Amino acid sequence: MAQLELIRDNGHPDRYRAYSIMLDGDKVCEIRRGQTKLIPISPGAHSVMARIDWGGSGALQFSATPEETVALRVTSNCLGWRVLLLFWYAFADWNSYLKLERLKTSYGDGALGRD
Repeated sequence: MAQLELIRDNGHPDRYRAYSIMLDGDKVCEIRRGQTKLIPISPGAHSVMARIDWGGSGALQFSATPEETVALRVTSNCLGWRVLLLFWYAFADWNSYLKLERLKTSYGDGALGRD
């Protein structure tokens, strides 16, 4: 069985709040600041999103092979100077408040390590 590894950074935005993780339209877990979660998934194509109250990320499409661990990092887009854009994200671009990115390498894909 394949796995989805979710890694949340230690950034200051939303430090006391959990992000909800939606896999193929269903909420599968919540992830808090500094946590890493492993979620078993079936091999094949999937769509994942991160949500928090009014904001979230766009959908990230990925495909997993059997025994692969797909590693994703979830962060806030309001890090550093971007905190000045908070009202932009809240009122105009709420699906860009969070960022989901697939790490360049993941366990099981033949690579030696991850970023």
